[in-house]
Amino acid sequence: MRQKIQKINVFQKIIKKIVSILIYETYLLQFQDYSTDRFFADIRFFLKNKLKVVTGKKIEWTSKAKIIFFSSIFFQLVFSFLIVHTFNLSIIFPIIALLVLFFALSPVFFVFLIFSTIIFFPFDFIFKKIVILRAKNKIKKYRKNIKVIAITGSYGKTTMKDAISFVLSKKFNILKTEGNKNTILGISQLINKKLDESVEIFIVEMAAYKIGDIKELCDLVLQPDMSILTGINESHLERFKKIENTINAKFEIIQNCKKNGTVVLNADNELVVQNFREYLKDQKIYFYSSKNNPLSNYRFKDKIFYEDGSGIYFEINDEFENLGQIKTPFLSNYIIGIVMSCMIVGKEFGMSFVEIKEKVENLQQPEHRLQAIKAKNNILIIDDSYNGNPDGVREAIDALSLFVKRRKIYVTPGLAEVGEKNRELHLEIGKKLAGVADMVILEKNEACKFIKEGLLQNNFLEKYIKEYDSIFEAHIDLDNILLGGDVVLFQRGRNEFLFKWIRSMVN
Repeated sequence: MRQKIQKINVFQKIIKKIVSILIYETYLLQFQDYSTDRFFADIRFFLKNKLKVVTGKKIEWTSKAKIIFFSSIFFQLVFSFLIVHTFNLSIIFPIIALLVLFFALSPVFFVFLIFSTIIFFPFDFIFKKIVILRAKNKIKKYRKNIKVIAITGSYGKTTMKDAISFVLSKKFNILKTEGNKNTILGISQLINKKLDESVEIFIVEMAAYKIGDIKELCDLVLQPDMSILTGINESHLERFKKIENTINAKFEIIQNCKKNGTVVLNADNELVVQNFREYLKDQKIYFYSSKNNPLSNYRFKDKIFYEDGSGIYFEINDEFENLGQIKTPFLSNYIIGIVMSCMIVGKEFGMSFVEIKEKVENLQQPEHRLQAIKAKNNILIIDDSYNGNPDGVREAIDALSLFVKRRKIYVTPGLAEVGEKNRELHLEIGKKLAGVADMVILEKNEACKFIKEGLLQNNFLEKYIKEYDSIFEAHIDLDNILLGGDVVLFQRGRNEFLFKWIRSMVN
């Protein structure tokens, strides 16, 4: 009886693993906006990583996702049946042979996903065109009474969008793009569903998968009245192949801003500062900075950081006067730049400093993005598990460095989608961590081996580097590692076990 139960448990685990592979490969296709070439790049990494499913990444079961998923299962079953029938693999138990072959083919489910995507492309293309055409007609109807703010960048888009919309909501009726629905289809669907005569400001987060995407989005909204570029870095180099293509793609938001519009740029980003003059037309231009860059229209001073995780306080000045103290629940210096950008945008829309200050002091730290969580035994958890870009990592390590009275522990599986910059960026992370962290916890993979190399090159003791076969295993072992008063930062590597563990540490 016991052996029978064990066999059932093994069978259940096999089925669960197979289903997780099928769903995860479908998630990767959806994540890459059903682009088969970008999807194939993700699949190569997935296969190279021994079919390791990254937990915590959930597919959104849209109608399209369901059609592609179940069609692919059907095609895989048909293919399996043809093999069984052609080679007469089982005369007595054909159904069993069919299922065994189907399960055995699960790692190459991506082939059938690609096939289904190609088969349904004409229908999907027509559907998209209809949705986009409806959105264009609708926005033409209301555009003269609506101001459009467009936001893009290699990082910080969503945080910027949420902060600005929260501040402007003090005086205006706002419509903003939801979550990470920042493509032409997602924005068009939002316009068709929610844009009406009551909307005064439409705030649009714009994503770029290739050169021309942001221009298309700017054309959709009939050119933004205000364009904000949060920064450019090496994120998604596998998409753009070289940094020059990323620069051209992101600056389309400036090129396609109205000629009498307003442009807001990050003065701390070298690639933005080096290139903006080439793309600027006759727009009004402002800069913001979290480092008191001379280009910035505002300055800050007397910054105070609180190690209990309650945030940063600072005073802010414009070119004429001290505007007063700002209190925010954020841990990282980047919030200073966000506050300055909110000042710029709010002032452009006629808001007073008092009105803007009231709103920015009530901004909430986005979940899983340098989110401070107070836990048992005076342990402070910093959940940065949604952060996966180089500038975000630099900002996270800088934030960790501010804790001088706590043991500092850094947990990461490394970065993805950085292409040929993989070694260079992870060596830099290791070098930066060597001067900040007391312990570094890594996943054994191609990225983290360079973090370890960077740590050791900069005299970090190997005994304080812990490596695990998966980031999931690292999270399981945390109870044996953490001591009272520690601060532990999770950079990237989101998974459901991590979130459950965090909840258990708080309750």
